[in-house]
Amino acid sequence: MAPNLVLFFILQFHFSTMCSVSAMVFISRAYNLNQEDANKIATSQTGSLIIKLDSGIFMPNPDYDFVEKMVYSIEGAEADVKVENGGVLKTLRINSHLLGEAGLSVWYVKLDENAMFSPSYTANGDERLFYVVKGTGEVQIVGINGNQVLDAKLEAAHLFLVPRFFSVALIATNGTLEFLSISTSTRPVIEELATKESVWNAFSPIVSQISLGVTPQLEQLFKSNMNSIIIPPTKH
Repeated sequence: MAPNLVLFFILQFHFSTMCSVSAMVFISRAYNLNQEDANKIATSQTGSLIIKLDSGIFMPNPDYDFVEKMVYSIEGAEADVKVENGGVLKTLRINSHLLGEAGLSVWYVKLDENAMFSPSYTANGDERLFYVVKGTGEVQIVGINGNQVLDAKLEAAHLFLVPRFFSVALIATNGTLEFLSISTSTRPVIEELATKESVWNAFSPIVSQISLGVTPQLEQLFKSNMNSIIIPPTKH
């Protein structure tokens, strides 16, 4: 949403509230005004939300220092992860004033066609909100007990929530897929299940073999293929 639309919504809400006749007593109490002054505050502006300025009145220039703190171009940021034929992942840094105050963090991910955002979950219990910016794809979400809770097609403007400790994976189809992943923490702990950082690589081979019920050869192959959270298309 554009900043001017956000400002319009805020002003509209405040103005509508203060213009309510039944709100006079609340205005008086909230701003410590007598009834006469409260009535002037609520009724003296007849221009509603669109106001014509009198001659000689000029609006102040924007505070560009403040704008720089509130606006961040994630598309122009350097990639944290870049995989050939796979895509890129960028993190909106914690020094973003707006997200820091809100206690949020954002990943921007762009997947090439048939590339995969490999399975991951938040180990510290954060929830993640995903918003599809552009393209089409598929998403799968698996719950704590291992049951699949979502297997769906994705397209632009789709929005979905991944509950805490649930794992999620996405694949781009029919071209690139761009999406935002918003975590309810400024420092989310993302556990990647199919990368070099996966917990599987912390287990000894025998533990992995028994857990998966596979041969030593397949267990070794399973771990050797783990690389990045963005996986390029495979030939098989």
